[in-house]
Amino acid sequence: MKVTKTFLKDIIREVLEEQEGQPQAAAPKQRADVARVSKKMGATSGLADMMQNIDNRLELQELLLQLVQGVGEKLKPQDIYMALNLVAKQIQKGQ
Repeated sequence: MKVTKTFLKDIIREVLEEQEGQPQAAAPKQRADVARVSKKMGATSGLADMMQNIDNRLELQELLLQLVQGVGEKLKPQDIYMALNLVAKQIQKGQ
C-alpha cells in the first residue's frame, strides 16, 4: 500500500487541531478521509507486520522522508516542519 499525501496531511491537521483546540473549517471531510485511509490500511494484509520491522532510527528517517515527500506538493516546508515538531512533542509527553 502506498501512503498518500492526503493521508499524511489529514494526520498532520488532526494533530494541529488537537494542539490548537480549534477545528479547521474543512475538518469533517478530512476526518472522513483519515477514517477511510485508516480502514484501508487496516485491511492491507501484512502492513502492520512490515511497519513493525522498522526497528532503527535510519529506517524510520527513510520512511518519514518518503511520507513527507508524498505530501510535499501542497504543504509549505515550514508547515511540514511544524507538524513533525508537534508530533515529536506529543511522543515525548507520552513517555
